[in-house]
Amino acid sequence: KLLWWKNTNNYKVFLILYFEYWIPWKIKLIFGEIINTILITGSSKGLGESLAQIFAENKYDVILHGRDEESLAHVKSKVLNHNVDCDVVVGDLVEKDTIRKIQIISEKKGIDVLINNAGIYLNKPFLETSMEEFRKVIETNFMAVVSLTYALFPIMQSKGSGLIININNPINSITTP
Repeated sequence: KLLWWKNTNNYKVFLILYFEYWIPWKIKLIFGEIINTILITGSSKGLGESLAQIFAENKYDVILHGRDEESLAHVKSKVLNHNVDCDVVVGDLVEKDTIRKIQIISEKKGIDVLINNAGIYLNKPFLETSMEEFRKVIETNFMAVVSLTYALFPIMQSKGSGLIININNPINSITTP
């Protein structure tokens, strides 16, 4: 379970192992068996897809979110193999309609954990990046997280419990001249 020590250059291996072995256990330790439903934004590929599978393996119901409907259908089929409930919300988090759809399903399902994993990054030099591209990154990686948390926090507050995990892509902190 400490394989990540052998490969510290690969942050995804670290994060996947971290979430696979620590987070499900820690959630059960803190909340007991009352945690049922986890929402993972950006779950159509990469870390979000892996997290959805890890939580489904641990018998949590999952709400998937992403912009690619076909990829989300593929992830949903994998999650359903673990005999858990799985709902899907397709849309861009910068759009109020998408936030509202997520809020409605989260109220219906009684969300327990929100994992803000959706994000974009620009893989280009600073001076080649337009101001509009920077605005899109800020809207997606910061304002969408704030908007979704603002929409879902009252649900958790009314239940008297909940957990919010924000994931920041480390590639965002790398710049090239």
